Formats: sequence, structure tokens, C-alpha cells
Amino acid sequence: MKVIPGSQNKVLSQQEIELITENSIPKICDIPAGGVQLMKQLTLHASSKSTSQKRRRVIHLEYTSFDLPKELEWSEKEKL
Repeated sequence: MKVIPGSQNKVLSQQEIELITENSIPKICDIPAGGVQLMKQLTLHASSKSTSQKRRRVIHLEYTSFDLPKELEWSEKEKL
């Protein structure tokens, strides 16, 4: 997985995301099969194409007691 460290520190516009993505060197996080990656929800991230013939699956879970800022909304939200 590739991440842009520090990108989670503020809500970014689409133009800012494109500018940061084009002008930043991402940090490569090598996650082994069955591994776990923990990161803040708004971190810019991407995955490269799989290098094996096996299927790749991702479970994306977000736990927080905070609402998203301004124009952002959770697609699903449950009160615990």
C-alpha cells in the first residue's frame, strides 16, 4: 500500500488531492498476506496491482466517536 504521510491532517479538496498526489513521493507499506494496516481515515492511500495470481481482499473498518468534518458523511453509521 502507498500512503502520503500527513495528508490526513486536514480535509482536502479534489484539486488539493490531485496536486499532492502528483507532487509527493508516497511511503510504501509492505503488508504481508493476512497482515493488518492501521491508519487514520482521511490518509491518502492507494494499492498497486497485485503481483501474484491470487485474489486480494480488503476489509475496511473505521471506528470513531467523531463526526466527519463539514461536507463529508459516513456511508453507514451506528451508535454503540
